[in-house]
Amino acid sequence: MTATQDVSQGKLYHKQDVEKVAEIIRRARPGFQPRLGMIIGTGFASFTDTIENQMVFRYADLPLFASELQTPGHISELVTGQINGQDIILARGKMFLLDGVTPQQVALPVRLFHLLGVEKLVYTNTAGAVNPDYKPGEFVFLKNHINLMARNPLVGEKNGEWGELFFDMTYPYDAELREMGKQAAVELGLRALEGVYAGLLGPSFETAAEIKMLSVIGADLVGMSTIMEVVAARQLGMRVLCLSFISNMAAGVLGDGLTNEEVLDTTQKHITNYARLLTHIFSKI
Repeated sequence: MTATQDVSQGKLYHKQDVEKVAEIIRRARPGFQPRLGMIIGTGFASFTDTIENQMVFRYADLPLFASELQTPGHISELVTGQINGQDIILARGKMFLLDGVTPQQVALPVRLFHLLGVEKLVYTNTAGAVNPDYKPGEFVFLKNHINLMARNPLVGEKNGEWGELFFDMTYPYDAELREMGKQAAVELGLRALEGVYAGLLGPSFETAAEIKMLSVIGADLVGMSTIMEVVAARQLGMRVLCLSFISNMAAGVLGDGLTNEEVLDTTQKHITNYARLLTHIFSKI
């Protein structure tokens, strides 16, 4: 069987161990059958207030999950409930490679979602704008990504346990869901942007020279998340919609320095638009 390292406990786990976590949620919520899963981005944790009939599971109370995450602005818990009458499970607090966990552990929420029945994954992140046409406070639907993290959650795993290892990743983001999202944005009076995301390891922000390189190779956005979860989701056959929030212009685009406090401050200023857009998207899915 394939083994995935659980850094928080120093042990290895298998697919059947993730099934045990899924069973904890099934027992606590009889009849809970989510077809929609969500992983939420930095600074937007209050969006979960819109979820009805909530039941929360802290990472610290679940096997395999890392209970101590280092990234500011994150809460470490799973939220279950309903949006627009449909069951949903939401990870409020990402596990980042920069936290020191393995790529497989970053993929853990996605795999848990799959075992619970999730078919569509809505992923949100914050990102720096490489594309000078973008502005802080805007939302961008991802159409593709560039993995510059030198990591992949499938490395070392046995072919077939979670799915095929050598599967197509030409277009990892679902075109139909993206068009639906862009339509929702237009209906709310927002610009319907789409772009390519470059994922870097972090935790330090990029140099101006690195941002220049990213623009040359076709990236519109840059961040430190997303890639591991999307790779895992596509291996499992999930349809993925990813919404990036532009929190800042990337290093060197405007010549200004960057701080994490700037990122969090910008997200808080736009939480209302974030909630409006996601709620409208969920009404269409």
